[in-house]
Amino acid sequence: MSITVTGELLTPIGNTSSNTHIRTTSQISLGNTLKSSFAVYVTSDVGIYNFELEEGLHLVEVMFDDTYIPIGSFIVNSATPSPIALAELIKYSTPIVPIPVIPEDPNWDALFTRINTLGDTVKQTLQEQVADDNIGIVELKTSWQNPSENSNMASEENQTLTGVVSSSKEVKTYSDANANQSVSEVVSQRTGYSELDTEASMYRASNGNVDVTYSYSFTNGALSYSNSVKGTNEDNILGSEVSEVGDAKSQTDKVTSDVTGGLLSSIIDNLTNSNSALVRTLSNAYTASVATLVDRISMVVGPTSSTIENTTKVDETEHAYTTDVDGKSGSYKLTNDGTTTKAEFLVDEFRVGTTFNVTGNRVNITGQLVLSDGTQIDGINDIRGPTGDTIFEVYEYSIDGATDWHTTHQSGDLWRRTATSTNGVLSPFSLATQFGSPDGLAGDTIYVDFTYSIDGIDNWHFPFVDGDAYQRNRIVTNNVPAGWSVAGRIIGADGEPGDTVFIEYEYSIDGLSLWHTNFDTGDHYIRSRLTTNGTPDIWSAAGKIVPLKGIDYSDGESGPGQYYLTNPTGSFPSDVDATAEFTAYVGRPPLRDDHLTYTNPTRTSVEIKRYDGINWVAPAMIIHGDLLVQGTITGDRMVANTITGDQIAANSITAAEINTTNLSALSANLGTVTTGVLQSVDGQFVIDLNNKSIYIS
Repeated sequence: MSITVTGELLTPIGNTSSNTHIRTTSQISLGNTLKSSFAVYVTSDVGIYNFELEEGLHLVEVMFDDTYIPIGSFIVNSATPSPIALAELIKYSTPIVPIPVIPEDPNWDALFTRINTLGDTVKQTLQEQVADDNIGIVELKTSWQNPSENSNMASEENQTLTGVVSSSKEVKTYSDANANQSVSEVVSQRTGYSELDTEASMYRASNGNVDVTYSYSFTNGALSYSNSVKGTNEDNILGSEVSEVGDAKSQTDKVTSDVTGGLLSSIIDNLTNSNSALVRTLSNAYTASVATLVDRISMVVGPTSSTIENTTKVDETEHAYTTDVDGKSGSYKLTNDGTTTKAEFLVDEFRVGTTFNVTGNRVNITGQLVLSDGTQIDGINDIRGPTGDTIFEVYEYSIDGATDWHTTHQSGDLWRRTATSTNGVLSPFSLATQFGSPDGLAGDTIYVDFTYSIDGIDNWHFPFVDGDAYQRNRIVTNNVPAGWSVAGRIIGADGEPGDTVFIEYEYSIDGLSLWHTNFDTGDHYIRSRLTTNGTPDIWSAAGKIVPLKGIDYSDGESGPGQYYLTNPTGSFPSDVDATAEFTAYVGRPPLRDDHLTYTNPTRTSVEIKRYDGINWVAPAMIIHGDLLVQGTITGDRMVANTITGDQIAANSITAAEINTTNLSALSANLGTVTTGVLQSVDGQFVIDLNNKSIYIS
C-alpha cells in the first residue's frame, strides 16, 4: 500500500518555496522497499508537491541553504490518512530531538598555569628530602590561593627510590568561582623487570560536563596488559582492555551510552599476531523513540569481513535478520501484526523443496502451475501468443529525385523516399521529398570609386592630396563602371578680407590737458580710441593708471630692521643708552623685533640684541652668513619688510630669480615687452596681442 503526500510548501512569511528538494529515506526494509533506499522530490515553481510514499518507516528531510534538515520519521500504514499534506503528516512523526550544543571544556593546563602566574596568588611550599647514594625519599607539598579570582590549587608529589626500584605519586586538586573542579592522581612504579602505571582523574567543568577516567597498565618483559574506563555526563561509558604477548595482541573496547532515551552498548575485540588478525564487534542498541532493538555482530578475519544483524521492532512485532560478508548481503524479515503474517527474503537464490526456486530475477517452477481461476499451465505453449509481423521502414536517397536511388545517404543527396517492409514484402515507395536545397546563384560585386580635383573640372586623381577641393564618385558593378557623379565641393572657399582695426592711446598728467602718445614719468591718466579702416572713433573718458600720493594712497609705517653701531668695546650698553643711541641713529624709537648690533672698530668683538617692545634681549640664535648653505633659506622663513633695497647689491637679482604672479610692486622702464594679453584689473579692458583684438566693456 502507499499514501499520497500533496500540498503547497510555504516560507515562514507566506511566500511559496519553489524548486525545493524533499528527500525520503526508508529506515526499515518492508515490501519491495529496502532499508536505506531514498528518493528526492523537487517542488514546482509555485511550491506544489505531490508524490507517493510506500508503507513503512521513512525519514523525511527538506533542503534549506544546501543542507537537508530532518522534519521527522513517519510511520505509513493502513491508519495513515491519504491524501495528506506534510504539515499534517508531521503529526504522525517521531519528534526530532535536537542535538545539545555543549560549550568546550576549559583548558585545565591553562587554568593551572594562570593561578601559578597571577601576581596576587599566595603560594606556600613544604619540601622534605632524605637521600643517600642509592636511596632517596622526596616529598613536595604546594598550595596556591588567589583571592581576586577565588581560585585554589594544591598538589602533593612523593618519590621513593632504592637502586633500580622506584615509586612516584602525584595528587593535584583545583577549584574556582566558575564551578570548575578537578582532581587527579598518577602513580608510577618500576622494578628492573616490571612496570605498573595507574591514573585516575575526575572533573566537572563550568559548562556542566562531567568526566571520570580510570586506567592502569602492567608490563613484564614481553607480556603487557592495560585497562581503562571513561564516563562522561552520566550517559556514556567507554572501556578498553589490551593484552600483549610478543607479537600477539588482544584488544577489547566497550561502549555504553544513552542515546535519545534509548540504550546503546558495543564490544569490539581485536586479536592479532604475526600470521592472522581477527576483529569482532558486538553491539546492542535499543531506541525508545522508534521502539527498535538491534543486535549486531561484526567480524574481520584477515581480508574477510562479515556482519550479522538482528532487528526487532516492538510496535509492529517485526523481526529482521541480515548478514553481510565482504559487501555481499542477504536478509530475512518476518512481520506479524496480529492479523496477517508476512515473510520477505532478500537473497540471490530462494528454494522451496524441489518445486520452487528463485535465482536472481528468474523464477523456476518444477511441475504444473495452477492459476486462481483453475487455468493449468504445463509449458510455454500454454502462455505463448500468436507470432507477430516483422515491420520496418526502408529509406532511399537521390541527387535529383528521379534517378540513382540508393539506401545510404551521400554528400549531395537532396531527395528521399520511403517504403514499408512487412515480413520481407516491400510496399511501393512514396513520392520523392526534397529535404535539402542546392547552392544559390553567385551575387554581384559592387563598390564605389572616388576621385578628387583642385578646381572640379580637370586633373581628377586618387587619392586625396592637399589643395583638393572637389570630389566625384561612380558605382562599379562586376567591374563595369557607371557614369561619374556631378563634382561636389568638399573644402570651403576663402572668405572676404576683414577690417583693419587698432587702438590709439594718449597719456596726461592731470587727465584734462597736454595729452601725448608716449607715457612719461608723472603721467597719471590714459585715454583711447578705436580706428577702423583708417577712420578714428571718439576718445574714451580719461582713466587713472597711476595712483596719486596723498589722494589714492599714503606711505606705510616703518617696520623693524637690522642696525649696526660701533663703540670701543663692541659690548652692548644698558637698555637706556642703547635706546637713546638707536633713536639718534635711526631717527625713531625702536620697534618690536628691531635688531641692534654693536662692534668694536676692528670688528673682533660683536654683541647683538633684539627689542621685545620693552627691553633689549638676546636673540635665540645667531647664524653667521658664512655658515648658510646656498638654497637653504626660503622666502616663507623671512620676516616681511626685513630686507630692503639698500641691502641688495646692484644687478644681483636677474629675471631668472623672479617667480611671481603679481608685478604691481615693480616700477621700471620695461623697454620692449613681449606678452600675449594685457588686461585691466576689473577685466573690462583687454588687449589680445595674439589675435590682434581689443575688447572694451
